Amino acid sequence: MTLLPIVLLESKLDILGTHWGLILPFVNGSAPLAILLLTNAFRSVPGELREAARMDGAGELRIFSRIYLPLARPAVITIALLTAIPTWNEYQLTRISLNDPHTYTLPIALQAMQSQSVVQYNSLMAAALIMVVPVIVLFLCAQRYFVNGLMGAVKG
Repeated sequence: MTLLPIVLLESKLDILGTHWGLILPFVNGSAPLAILLLTNAFRSVPGELREAARMDGAGELRIFSRIYLPLARPAVITIALLTAIPTWNEYQLTRISLNDPHTYTLPIALQAMQSQSVVQYNSLMAAALIMVVPVIVLFLCAQRYFVNGLMGAVKG
């Protein structure tokens, strides 16, 4: 339902067949979730912190960068994880968009290896491992922020 409009829009913008044509739909698609998580994270920051920073002479940009953004770090990391992992694993839009083998992403390259006349399973499994390991490492590094980001909790 949304694939055809995305492809037509990318064709008109002349980014069809490029990696930007893959990145932009996912960044735009994660915006509603990002707004929801960041709204909850910013609402959970006590108003007294903002007032205290105001009394100390801090401007809005400094208040945001020194108070709100560090307290919203779990929500930002959660948004990054929930955007990066589906983008990393994207198959359908990538298959339609990219035609040049030099621009293939890992899922498309893995499928191309599997559809050869003689499948070399050792190479196929090594490629699958290369595809999965970064996602696991990314999640393990950000795991402690992930739960707090979904809950919108601010430690105080």
